[in-house]
This record gives sequence, C-alpha cells and structure tokens, in this order.
Amino acid sequence: MSGAPPRRAKRPAKRPAGGTAEASTAAYVERILALSAEERAELLRGLSAPQRRTLNDAWFLWAHPGQLAPPGDWRVWLIRAGRGFGKTRAGAEWVSEIARSMPGARIALVGATIDD
Repeated sequence: MSGAPPRRAKRPAKRPAGGTAEASTAAYVERILALSAEERAELLRGLSAPQRRTLNDAWFLWAHPGQLAPPGDWRVWLIRAGRGFGKTRAGAEWVSEIARSMPGARIALVGATIDD
C-alpha cells in the first residue's frame, strides 16, 4: 500500500453535455413544454412505461439551480436552506448519480445526529 492519499472520484457534470442521452431527453422535454396543456397530457398518456421512467428519472430536468451540485473541485457541499427546499432529494440524487457513474466510489453521508 502506498502512502499516497486515495484518489478522489470525479463528479458527474452539472448539466448534460451535447450529444448525450441526457441532452436528448432535455430537448424532448423542451418540446413537450412548448405544447398546450391538452396536447401535453395526450402525449404523456401515450408514452410507454420505460419512456415515462426515463422522463421521471431525469433529475437534472426537474431540479432548481440550488439543488444541482456546484461546479469545481470541492470537498463539502453545504445546502443551507429551509424546509421544503429539496435538500434531501438533492443529496440523494447526487449520491445516486455518483454510485451509478462510478461503481466502487467511496461515499460518506453525514448527519447532525445518529438518527439523521
């Protein structure tokens, strides 16, 4: 074992890059949002279960800017906000993305108490 510190995992991009499945999903959602409410409801009813899941699971589409991981090389991400802001969801989505994109990544979640 070397004395070097463990390598830090790189975080996924804050927003999808062009040419990715996420970018395609984002473009699709933009087209959906341009429809009238009736057209949108009809289109969403016609989606297959996998299509609905993909749309629902695309967190970057539904998150507000304060819920997305900040850019840059950081060790601590503090979200200081009140109830209902979406702190838990933001953290859960970030951890989920890290776990999916980097199997074997070491992740620590810290709460104020053992119950947290």
